[in-house]
Amino acid sequence: MADATEREGHQMVKGISFIGLVALASGTVTGVGFLMMSGDIVAAVGSFNLITAYIVGMAAEIIAMLATATVASSYPSAGSVTTYARKIIGSDTLGFLTAVALWLGMIAIDGAELMAFGRYIYYFLPQINYYWWGIIITVVFIIINLFGVIMTSRTQSILGLIMWSALLAVPIVVFTSGKVNISYWHVMKETIHMSDWMTAIFFGVYCYVGFVTILPAAEETIKPERRIPAAMLTGTLITGFLYITGGLAIISLRPENQLLALAPSGPFASVWVKAMEVLWHGKGAVFMNFAAMTTSLTTANACIYGGARMLYGMSRERQLPESFRKINPGHKTPTVPIVVTGLFILIAVVSGAIRIVSVIANFVFFPLWLVIAIASYMNLSQIKKSGRSYKEAIPFYVPGGRLWATLTIILSVILTIVTFLATDDVVIGGLIAVAFFVATWLWYVWWKGHNKKKGIDIVAEAEKYESIPSDWE
Repeated sequence: MADATEREGHQMVKGISFIGLVALASGTVTGVGFLMMSGDIVAAVGSFNLITAYIVGMAAEIIAMLATATVASSYPSAGSVTTYARKIIGSDTLGFLTAVALWLGMIAIDGAELMAFGRYIYYFLPQINYYWWGIIITVVFIIINLFGVIMTSRTQSILGLIMWSALLAVPIVVFTSGKVNISYWHVMKETIHMSDWMTAIFFGVYCYVGFVTILPAAEETIKPERRIPAAMLTGTLITGFLYITGGLAIISLRPENQLLALAPSGPFASVWVKAMEVLWHGKGAVFMNFAAMTTSLTTANACIYGGARMLYGMSRERQLPESFRKINPGHKTPTVPIVVTGLFILIAVVSGAIRIVSVIANFVFFPLWLVIAIASYMNLSQIKKSGRSYKEAIPFYVPGGRLWATLTIILSVILTIVTFLATDDVVIGGLIAVAFFVATWLWYVWWKGHNKKKGIDIVAEAEKYESIPSDWE
C-alpha cells in the first residue's frame, strides 16, 4: 500500500494553513441561517429566545462535532465519511450514500448562501437580478479553486478575517452607541406552542450546519489527524460567540414588532439588518448588508472547495470514475470535481428556491450525523476491545468517549423529526433529496457491476489506494 500511496496519494499540495482551515469550517457555518432566517425564530418564539435558539443550535453542533472529531482523527482520509463507513461500519454502499449526502449538503448550503448574497447586494444595486450575482461569484470561486489550494486557502483566510471582524464589530458598535434598551429583551407572545419551538430549534441548528465540510481536506492539510478536529471546534466556537453576542446586540436596538416589520422575501428580510438601521441614520443597515455579503462569500468559497474534495475523495474510494481523481499537474487541484461542483451550485442558485434549498441541507446533514456517530461509536468500541486507551489510539481525543457519539445518534434522530414538523417546505426539499439519493444509488449499483464485469473489485481497490497512511492503524 505504501507504493500505491506514493503513486496516487500525495499528488496534492499540503497548502491549507490552520487559519484557512478554521475559516473553511466557520465559513460553511456562518451565513444565511442566522442572517436571513433569524426572523423566523423571532416570529416563532420571540426576540430574546433568538439567543436561546442560537445556544441550543451551538450545543447540538458541538456534541455532533465532538463525535465527528474522534473518527476524523482516527481516519484522516480524503474519502472522509465514505472511508469511515467502509472501514468501520463495513458498508461501501452506505459510505457512498453518506458521501453523496455531504456533497449535496454543500451544494445546498452554497446555493442558499449565493441566493442570499444576491438579495443583500440588491441593497446597493437593485437594478440587477439577484441570481446574476450568484452566477458571477460561483464562476469566480471556481477559477480561484482551479488555481491551487494555496490560493484557495489564502482567499478563505482573508474572507474569514473580514467576516469575523465585521460580525465582531456589531456588538461593539451597538453596546457603545448609547442606543441600547434591554427592555426589548422580552417575549411578546403570551403562549409559545411546541410547534413554535420546533421551528425555532430547526432554524437555530441550521445556523451551524456545515462544520463537516472540511473532512475531505485531509490530503492538503499538515497533520490532518489533529488540525481538522481542532479547526472544526475552533470554527464552531468562533461562530457561536459571534451569533450570541451579535444577537444580544441587535435585539437591544428595536422592539420585537419593529424587528418583524420586514419585507416577506425582499433583500432586507433580516432582523439584523432591520435592527442596525437605527444606527448612524440608516448607515447601520449598509454596514450589516456588507457584513452579510462577506459571510456569503466565505461560505461560497468553502463549499466549492469542500464539495470538490468530497468528489475527489469518493473517486479515491473508486466510487467515481478515474477522471475525478486526476490532479492538474501545474496547479495540483482536482479539476473535474471543482467544475462539476460549481455547475451544480449554479443550478441551485438559478432555481431561486432559497427556503427549499436550505431545507435540503438540513434534510441531508442530520442523517449524515447519524452515520458518522455510528462510525464513531463503533470505532471507539473497537479501540476499547483492543485494550488500548483512547488517548493512545486517537491523536485528537476529547474526554467523554462514546458519550458524544451516543448523544449525536439521539440528536440526529430528533432533529430529523423536527425537520419534518418544523417547516412546510420540507416535503418538497425532502422529495428532491430522496430522488437524488435514489438516482445516485442506482448509478452506484451499475458502477459496481460494470467494474465487476471488467474483473475489478472497487472495494479492494479502495483499500489498496486509500489515503490513510499505511502505518496509521
